[in-house]
Amino acid sequence: MTCFEAREYLFAFLDGELDAPLSIELQRHLEHCPECAREAEIERSIRRQLGTVLNPQDATAPQDALARVMAQIRSAEGRARRSVWRRFPLHVRLLGLAAAVLLLAVGGWFALRGGPRPEANQSFADLLVADFQHFLEAGKSLQLQSSDPKEASTWLLERTHVAAALPVMQHDRCKLVGARSCKVSGRPAAFAFYEIGGEPASFVALAGSDADLHEMQMVSEGGRTHWVDRCRGHTIVACITDGIVRAAVGRMSEQELLSLLGMAHEG
Repeated sequence: MTCFEAREYLFAFLDGELDAPLSIELQRHLEHCPECAREAEIERSIRRQLGTVLNPQDATAPQDALARVMAQIRSAEGRARRSVWRRFPLHVRLLGLAAAVLLLAVGGWFALRGGPRPEANQSFADLLVADFQHFLEAGKSLQLQSSDPKEASTWLLERTHVAAALPVMQHDRCKLVGARSCKVSGRPAAFAFYEIGGEPASFVALAGSDADLHEMQMVSEGGRTHWVDRCRGHTIVACITDGIVRAAVGRMSEQELLSLLGMAHEG
């Protein structure tokens, strides 16, 4: 692994989002590359300081906490003189980091005071559509390329601990393309990417309850219940089984999306 690759994967590594082989390879690189190891330690240090800012048990005013973080960042600057950040002027780096920290500090202060958080005004359907659109705009970066529902279900369970149980499709119009692990509303989620009649659609499963779907319309028919909503030109359908919320998002019909949940009605 090169230094460029190590720094590209560093944030995902620190977030615990890399698969085991890549994580091991990056760890070995850090053990033998002092510069990349220094980058990793600086990032860990900054994250610890940010954690202090956002800690609801810390009654320190956000401006004081922010001052502590900025002091830590400046200290880190002195230790990172040969890092990739040196491509930018010092005042640009500090200004960018300060802006990011300030946004986090304000969010933490609102959380501490019981005020709204960034996702407070977003419904579950909004979050699902936003994640799907981000995935499409990012270039369909799947972590597993597979058309086998059983293989994808097993892979997702190992990485998210969510029993996704992808359905076996009975027709060629709906095709599984691959899968990735992600987070929705801060919770680990299993994400599968499909094409229905050539159009993109997503399947998402995560731990949840009826409270996640309270803003969606509940539909009961044939002895089964599901929820439906529409947002930004997309249709969202969802169901709940054994504490797992399973949802499908796409621009196709409600009935076609229900097939991703294994709930399509025959005829």
